[in-house]
Amino acid sequence: MLKISRYSRIWLLPFIVSAGLAQTVYWVDMKNGNDTNNGTSEATAFKTIHYVFDQNILSNDDTVKVKPSLDANGNLSYYDFGGDRIIDNRSYDFVMIGVAGPDSTIFDAEFKNQHFELSNKSSDTRIEGITFRRGKDSKSYHGGSINISNSDLQFKNCKWIDNELLNGYRGGAINVNNDSSPSFYDCHFKNNRIIYDSDGNTWHADGGAIYFQEANNKATHDIVIKIHNTIFEKNYISGFSNIYGGAISSYRQMEVVNSVFIDNSLTWYQGGNQNYAEMFGGAVFFDTKYWNGSSYTGGTSTV
Repeated sequence: MLKISRYSRIWLLPFIVSAGLAQTVYWVDMKNGNDTNNGTSEATAFKTIHYVFDQNILSNDDTVKVKPSLDANGNLSYYDFGGDRIIDNRSYDFVMIGVAGPDSTIFDAEFKNQHFELSNKSSDTRIEGITFRRGKDSKSYHGGSINISNSDLQFKNCKWIDNELLNGYRGGAINVNNDSSPSFYDCHFKNNRIIYDSDGNTWHADGGAIYFQEANNKATHDIVIKIHNTIFEKNYISGFSNIYGGAISSYRQMEVVNSVFIDNSLTWYQGGNQNYAEMFGGAVFFDTKYWNGSSYTGGTSTV
C-alpha cells in the first residue's frame, strides 16, 4: 500500500490516452437543407430523413438533429414518409432528436405505409421529440407506424397520431416483437387503431396503440418494460375477431407510471365465420407470461 503524508510529493509522468473517433452530429432541415450537402452542420443540413438512413451514413452513437418540418414558405408541413418506409436493421445505436419538439417535427406517411422497421438496437438508441402521423400497414399485420425487433431503444417526448393497422393483428401504432424491450417516456398516443374492412376469418387483434408480444426467453421476460408519463387517448380496435386492449395489449412484465388513459375502446361486429368472440380491456389488457419450454411462467405488471 502506498502511504502519502502531507509532506510527500508525487510526480506524474506524461502519458498518452488513445481515444476513439468523435461521434458525428448530422442535421436534417426540409426547408433549407439539400441531400447533396455533407449534413454536419445546420448550414449544410440534409433535406430528408430517408437520405440519412438509406445511405447508411450513421455510425455507432451518431446523432441526427431534425429541424422543424417547415415548407419553403415557412409554414408547418411534414417530412414525407408516404410510399417509402425506412428499414434499419444494422447493429448500431443512434440518437434522433426533433430539436423543436414533436408539435413542430412531423413524420407523415399519408396512410400509405409504416414509418420505420427497426431492429438490432440497444437502449442507447433514443428517438425524441418526433410526431409519427398517418402511418398505415395492411401487409405485414404488425404495427401501423413502427415494427420493432431485437431492440431495447428508448422513445422520449414522441407522439403517435392517427396511425392504422388494417386487417392486421398487432399494434395500431407500434408492434413490439418477442425479443425487444423498448421504453416510453413522456409520450402521447392518440387515435391509433386496428380496424377490419371485411368480415374475414382473422382470429384476433391486439393493442389499439401498442402490442407487446410474449418474450421468447427468460432474460427478455425478466426485463420490465417502462411506460412513464404517457397519455393514451381515443385508441381503439374495431373488428370481427377476438380483440384485446384498446390502448395496450401486453404479454410482458411492465411498469406503467403516471400515465393517463382516456376514451380507449373495443368494438366487435359479428360477421363471417365469427359467431363468438372475446373482448378484454377497453384500455389495457395484460397476460404476463412466457413459455419456458414445458409450461408458462408468469410475471408482474404494475399500473
